[in-house]
Amino acid sequence: MTKSGNEGVFQKSNVENVGSSTEAHEFGIAWGFGLEQLMDIQKEILSAKDNQILCIQEELK
Repeated sequence: MTKSGNEGVFQKSNVENVGSSTEAHEFGIAWGFGLEQLMDIQKEILSAKDNQILCIQEELK
């Protein structure tokens, strides 16, 4: 996932953090997700955040 537990924060919603990527990994394992699936989920989250940023930047123009 990431080099340290404080990098790559997963979010449950726009305002409520799940915690570090390490905590999210442990949560995912508890729900039966494998590391590869968790990494795919993290990529989707980061991609969605990038898209949100682009939309906001476009609105500010």
